[in-house]
Amino acid sequence: MKRTQLLLIAVFFCYYFPLDIRGESNTLYWYVAASISKVAKEAAEKFNAQKKDFNVIVIAGGSGELISQITLSGRGDLFTPASDDFLTIIKDKSMVKRYVKLLEQTPVFGLAKKYKGKKLSFDELINGDYKIALGNPRTMAIALTFLSIEEKMPKEIVRKIREREKGCPLDINQSVSYLEINSVDAALIFDTVARANKLEYVEIPKQYNIDSYAYLAVLKSESSEKNTKEFIAFIFKNRQIFDKYGYPLLGDSSQ
Repeated sequence: MKRTQLLLIAVFFCYYFPLDIRGESNTLYWYVAASISKVAKEAAEKFNAQKKDFNVIVIAGGSGELISQITLSGRGDLFTPASDDFLTIIKDKSMVKRYVKLLEQTPVFGLAKKYKGKKLSFDELINGDYKIALGNPRTMAIALTFLSIEEKMPKEIVRKIREREKGCPLDINQSVSYLEINSVDAALIFDTVARANKLEYVEIPKQYNIDSYAYLAVLKSESSEKNTKEFIAFIFKNRQIFDKYGYPLLGDSSQ
């Protein structure tokens, strides 16, 4: 029985983490926070279209979920968490070689598709009869950041928001889905995500809000330093891919 289980595990890793004849992986695995998944997948597709010796696979999800996957598998090359909090968590696990800031994102309340072309103020949102999705702080970077935002808000505002809370998405893609099918009126997302999905949004007052940074972290489990450096250089040389979705990149690959 044990032999069979070990064989199945070996087959799993050989299938998902294939190695070339030199012992280096011919696949670079990029774990990406859901808020950046759309642009990350396009960047990977464009890179793969011009490369022959290795390709990039994007694995998207909530930042917390991705850390669990990386920890359990012990494999992976790049990780892009959507906040300082989750970068700190994976650094504390001693799994990061180095990292650079990739982009800045601002928390907002995205509005459902039915509000297309309509404007709503923050006061109208928290005082009206609106259903709001906030998300799971154990898996979502923005939901964890929102806990810090709440600490800056008057208790009455926090109470009103929490009273209107509905649903508990595990990542931003789920939040966007809620908005697209109008199952909630508003959901906590980043401004970049709202623009990429052409959603109206309500800004959180500056005195309460906290900007978040997404990072490009090189993992200690990277299979090929050469491949990782090549792909990172590609990302920063092709900023137009990110600009198209409203994700202006910070810094460059030399940081």
